[in-house]
Amino acid sequence: MLSVSQTINIPSDANVVNVQTYGAVGDGVTDDTAAIQSALEAAAPAAGLPAPYTGEYKYVYFPSGTYLISAKLTRYAINGSGVQVPDYGFQFLGQDKSNTILKLKDNTFTSTTTATPMIETESLGYTHGVSAFHNSIENMTIDAGSGNPGATAISYLASNMAVIRNVVIQNTSSSGSIGVGIDMTRLSTGPALIENVTVNGFAHGIQTASALASITLEHISLINQTGDALVNTDNVLAINELYTDGSGKAIANLSSGTNQVNGLVVVSNSSLNSTTGSSVLVSDYGAIVFHNTTFSNGQTFLSGGTAAEGVLTGSTTGALTWSSGTAPLLSYSSATPVVDTPVPAYDASGWVAPAAGSASADFTVNYSGCAHAYGCLPSGTSAVDATSAIQSALNSGASTIYLPHGVYYVSAPLNVPTTVNRIIGFSSSLRVMSTATSWPAGQGVFHIATAMGGGCPGGGTCAPLVIEKITFDATDSSYSFNHSPGYAFDVVNPSTSTTATQRDVVLRDIHATYNLSINRQTYGGRVFLENFAGGSMLLAGSNLVAGRHFNSETHSKPAAGVIGTTRINNNGAPLWLLGFKTEGPVNIVDNTAGSVTEVLGGFFYTAPSYSSGADGDTVPSTTCANATSPVPSTTSTPSLFIDTTGSQIEASFVEEVSLLTENGVTQLAADRSFPFYAAVPTANTCQAGGGSFPGSIQRGPGAATGEAGHIVPHLKQ
Repeated sequence: MLSVSQTINIPSDANVVNVQTYGAVGDGVTDDTAAIQSALEAAAPAAGLPAPYTGEYKYVYFPSGTYLISAKLTRYAINGSGVQVPDYGFQFLGQDKSNTILKLKDNTFTSTTTATPMIETESLGYTHGVSAFHNSIENMTIDAGSGNPGATAISYLASNMAVIRNVVIQNTSSSGSIGVGIDMTRLSTGPALIENVTVNGFAHGIQTASALASITLEHISLINQTGDALVNTDNVLAINELYTDGSGKAIANLSSGTNQVNGLVVVSNSSLNSTTGSSVLVSDYGAIVFHNTTFSNGQTFLSGGTAAEGVLTGSTTGALTWSSGTAPLLSYSSATPVVDTPVPAYDASGWVAPAAGSASADFTVNYSGCAHAYGCLPSGTSAVDATSAIQSALNSGASTIYLPHGVYYVSAPLNVPTTVNRIIGFSSSLRVMSTATSWPAGQGVFHIATAMGGGCPGGGTCAPLVIEKITFDATDSSYSFNHSPGYAFDVVNPSTSTTATQRDVVLRDIHATYNLSINRQTYGGRVFLENFAGGSMLLAGSNLVAGRHFNSETHSKPAAGVIGTTRINNNGAPLWLLGFKTEGPVNIVDNTAGSVTEVLGGFFYTAPSYSSGADGDTVPSTTCANATSPVPSTTSTPSLFIDTTGSQIEASFVEEVSLLTENGVTQLAADRSFPFYAAVPTANTCQAGGGSFPGSIQRGPGAATGEAGHIVPHLKQ
């Protein structure tokens, strides 16, 4: 498992909320519940702020210490009518994973019948996860204390931009525990990223449910659970490097039993251990795709073997069907192109910020004369052009540049020199000024050169460039890109030499939905994405692009020759995606110029009625015969993949082709079933289900009219 221990010393002017400022002591004796709750409330924007995507919520920062709590921590907001409602934007950030501890007071959650969470994240105005944006917990230990059998560490409602990272969760006195380390069973949880997390104890380590919209897990250790370590009901899980070792089963992949919607779990490079017999339990119609995964004891479906490469499907009778496969096109190991995200330690000091006064006021609630749906700048104020101030900070020679929480308007691309190794935003927003009508074609808000000239500064291996915790705000057309094409990032290498020294670019905790997100040009360096919610990507060159939890949405149907509708235009790159969720009736990947694309655990919500709001069952047009057709009709979804000769795509995914509606609200739990598709490599031909490819498996007898026998191709040409 990957060992990650990072210390982050946040500057005092970063405009985050420090819990100690609100009275938290962190001595392990004082009850800090009220102080932490006050800090959470202080992190919220002005009451009634209507813009959901702008990153307006501040981080709550915990300096090292042990913070004792005696009640659930959660976020609420006061809406424009003065009513308290559930709210998203729960963002906890610890100084150090090992030394920043949130601990439940002993003998507090003593129930043996009802579990209570220490932390509960919420969705804006809902009890489901449709608007559970910007919920994150990072860099800390969460300790359930002693005598708390009813304790669940985190009840996690999350969607689109969401991460639990570098966290240890422990309940070392878990005898009789009914709780869960991370509980994600509330309605419509996902997409989200769970990364570098250890859960020690509890009844279950991680529990997920709901028919959408996928969870990505990487570098996960689940140990000493008294029940099944990982339990999934109906959802899609994309997993890389899972380690389990407890007295229950390693994985339980179950059905809710109501709508006959069953889960798809993709497990790669994992070690599943258990002190009981069979390490894996699958029931109903679900499936688990295994790549390079081993078991501590023989599995009956493997004829007593302990290594798996293939697909395991279940049934209502409990019978298991095993279909052997081969390794993915893009494998994951130190000897292959796909590797871990290279994230260096934070600089201890020397951070540089733009000059004071470069941030602008945020949007306020609608007022008389404000014509924009998401609010306007405060009456009588105007945007401050921060381009020069940010560029001066970038040119300062400092390794770390930070944007204190706020809103920054720019009128030209920001050139990132090779002296900069990290840009961190603390949920800050970047907006393109409405006057910026002559943006250089193909350039992003951040223009990133990855060539290092004569070599890396100081010699040795070039440090990666990490850009994190920034929102590219496109909530209103007059404050988003009004030029085409314009990207959040473009990654270039001015040298055309294939031997020029390059460095990696890491983009994590980035929100650029509805913008074109990345333009990686021919000689650009490797690009790594984590917890990235963005628009279309244009990828060129032969260097790796690897993503963990990529969420890409659009409300537009594809149009010939228009960049921005197809989610990924891959022109020659090896592309590896662990967890890929989309919305909108568009093509997912256009694969050309010898590209190799690997998708492990996709959730593609391609309902063609998404744009019009009409509900209805539809039949996808995606078959091998028309797999190169990009345009959908009013009654069918587009082809998921476009693949040219010499390029290769393989994917394990679910496609949902019906608009999900419940009680008049879209994107809730499926009130109808849908099929899943689990791909394993086969012959060098277009595979459309059947035969040795277990790719079109009906998800129960309750499927909606027209959905039985959907065929979506696994392309490997």
